[in-house]
Amino acid sequence: MNEKAPPKLVGYTIDHDRAREFRDDGKLLTIRLETSRICNLKCLYCNNDSGQSVHDEISLSVMKKIITQARLLGAESVVIIGGGEPLIYDHIKELVAFICSSGMIPVRSIANQRNLKQSFFPVSQKHRKAS
Repeated sequence: MNEKAPPKLVGYTIDHDRAREFRDDGKLLTIRLETSRICNLKCLYCNNDSGQSVHDEISLSVMKKIITQARLLGAESVVIIGGGEPLIYDHIKELVAFICSSGMIPVRSIANQRNLKQSFFPVSQKHRKAS
């Protein structure tokens, strides 16, 4: 039987040896960055009480500082999460472009993907490195 291994999500799937290497060198592999609690759906099962932004959500300028510091500590990817829908965050395009320009991989984690083509995909493709 010829079974294929499941695909790995670049920037998110990390093997144990690499994780140990980064740990032993005192480096970060990745960070998770929450964009907003704003959401375009009202799912009954959502445990985040998403929908409205929180008055003290982190600003884009602070997110950029965090990304820069994480990169200096060796981080290679940023997992973009949200208490809501990260793809409708007002500055998602600029955030993804900044992550890419920092030499890091933007990884979208949990999202309902209703705005995937409109907001995230074109930006991430524009900044994608040629393989």
